[in-house]
Amino acid sequence: MTQKRTYLLITFIYLSLSSYSQNWGDYFKWTEVDSIHVCPSNIEKGKEINSNLIANTGLDTLYPYSTFYGNQSFKWGDSLFAFIVRLEADEIDQPIILLVLANKKSEIKHHFEIASYATIPGTMEETRNAWIYDLYKDGDLDIVIMDDLVDYELPIEGAPNISGVEGRVYRNTGTDFSYEYISKELYYQLVVIK
Repeated sequence: MTQKRTYLLITFIYLSLSSYSQNWGDYFKWTEVDSIHVCPSNIEKGKEINSNLIANTGLDTLYPYSTFYGNQSFKWGDSLFAFIVRLEADEIDQPIILLVLANKKSEIKHHFEIASYATIPGTMEETRNAWIYDLYKDGDLDIVIMDDLVDYELPIEGAPNISGVEGRVYRNTGTDFSYEYISKELYYQLVVIK
């Protein structure tokens, strides 16, 4: 009877170790991308990413009590890979993040919150959308993020209505990203694309 227990224990350990993957690519659907519009409603919940893989990145401290789901991955330039991850948690804001890695097993080089939807009924609603495409026509994918805030409360002295749209561009320089605010012209182009 002791031998049988030992055998079952060894089998259990082997199965649990074999189901754990250190490869980010195992949790995502591979796609070829030259442009993508990411909004909260068009990114589905994919395969749940192993919590040990998330813990190795530190993302679990940035997004505590969250479950991470792989959605899609694609090549980002000559040597980087991008992964779109949907988070699920018991909170108002459940962002979609973009991770940029040097390879499918590597540490995270960059991470961006690219889409989300948050609401406090009767008070406010905020939607974040992102467009990933070659904005500057230089062969590198750039990230354009727009936040649209609707403040339902009437302005009062000391508490103005803060509704508005704010955008920013993360320009891909090949090795890093530079940050700039979105121009009014680009905003109107994106509204048409949207």
